[in-house]
Amino acid sequence: MAGRAGRTQRLLAALERTQQRLDLLAFPVAVFRKSQDDRATSLAALIAYYAFFAIFPLLLVLVTVLGIVLKGNEELQRRIIESAVSQIPVVGSQLVASGGSGIQGHGIGLVVGIVGTFIGARGMARSFRRSTDTVWAVPWYLQGHGVRGFLATLGLLLVVGGGLVATSVISGYVVGTIDIGVSARTGGALLTCLLNVGVFAVSFRLCASRAVPFRSLWVGAVLAAVSWTVLQLVGGLVVTHVISRSSDVYGTFALVIGLLTWLFAAAYATIMSLEVDVVRVNRLWPRTFFVRTTLTEADRRAMASYVHAEQRHPSQRIAVRYDA
Repeated sequence: MAGRAGRTQRLLAALERTQQRLDLLAFPVAVFRKSQDDRATSLAALIAYYAFFAIFPLLLVLVTVLGIVLKGNEELQRRIIESAVSQIPVVGSQLVASGGSGIQGHGIGLVVGIVGTFIGARGMARSFRRSTDTVWAVPWYLQGHGVRGFLATLGLLLVVGGGLVATSVISGYVVGTIDIGVSARTGGALLTCLLNVGVFAVSFRLCASRAVPFRSLWVGAVLAAVSWTVLQLVGGLVVTHVISRSSDVYGTFALVIGLLTWLFAAAYATIMSLEVDVVRVNRLWPRTFFVRTTLTEADRRAMASYVHAEQRHPSQRIAVRYDA
């Protein structure tokens, strides 16, 4: 047993030295290690939870506004709604298949939709802001609290919620005004992806409580936009296939679970995109992963930042020391 344990330790040590020497391996390992330190899965689960309660009222607002703006042009309104709603996997295909009858917009529906969207989206925006502060290790006293935090949350709601809806409507308008085909769908996906890069860049900047320049956020914005577009296109294929083969009762549960899974995947991909920027800007690699008895300089700086993030007052002083 001792010999087997020794061979395992030597193998792990060899893997550790290999990944630390090669940036091609060290960087993704450092991103994953930091996501573990930040509990990225828990952060993404909280965002997905609030997003679940915001998505249906948001669809109601979209349908109602389009019904008011495009009154008298029902055909264009229908094509835009179908193109925009179909970008939401799992539920989008169900709504399109029902001919749009799954959601109806009226004057009172706009009020109800706005209230419901605000309640769910506000929780989602607050969770996203706190996740961003956690990833960037922003000290607690610099994070948005009180009135400042409320205003920051409202700004984030306008940028993220309004921006993502606007990109869906714009791409839906482009696709809806031309014949649907492979080229049209490809163009709509590319247009949505390009517009989402700007949305994510602005939202990342608004979420960071400390001043983070745009040049430090562009890689994560591109990754988040690409991930979001890919999830829109292919995220619901497997789940939709499973739902189509399920019974009515099981299909209802599968629909809910599928939507929550997709929202979690989108939130997790967004947080991982933030982690890439943090590791890249702060040069937090190479990190230890297989053998954590010997810390690298990046390990020391990363773990020190987690401690400094707990600073509650500007007058508080926190020192971090490591044993030899």
